Amino acid sequence: MARYLSILMVTIIRLSNANAQSTDTEIINKSDLIGTWQVNSTVTGSGLRANFRFFKDSRFIYTNDNGDYINPLISIHGIYQIEGKLLKLKVDSIEVLTGFKVVESDPGYQFGPFQMEGGEKKLYKQNGSAYVGHTYSYFKTKSQVKLIIDSAPYYRVSNNP
Repeated sequence: MARYLSILMVTIIRLSNANAQSTDTEIINKSDLIGTWQVNSTVTGSGLRANFRFFKDSRFIYTNDNGDYINPLISIHGIYQIEGKLLKLKVDSIEVLTGFKVVESDPGYQFGPFQMEGGEKKLYKQNGSAYVGHTYSYFKTKSQVKLIIDSAPYYRVSNNP
């Protein structure tokens, strides 16, 4: 009797967990992808962490973490395609900071010993790129939408890129 009771309890717990968890959809629709997706968190502060912005016209922009004060790569621009369980990305340009000076960071505001000061943003075309396939999983619950690209979780923070 105790064995049947424990089996019943395990079954009830598994069923309740299954109902609470989101499910991975087979294939994402392009309309589900449109928006801004931030890595590792739904929380936005004074700046976004690394993020993807997917547009209706099949363009994307990957923006580097605003908290990375010594990386001159600002963003990667390109086009995307969805083919089954692959998100295919093709880079066509990069935006970088040039002509900056490396100086001591402000310890009350930044992490690490250095930051970039000054400089100018420049967009460079990248010719000869090919589509690169990335696996994805798409999860949707009542409270959040998550897109795992390769192994990195991205959370929708806006429907508007």
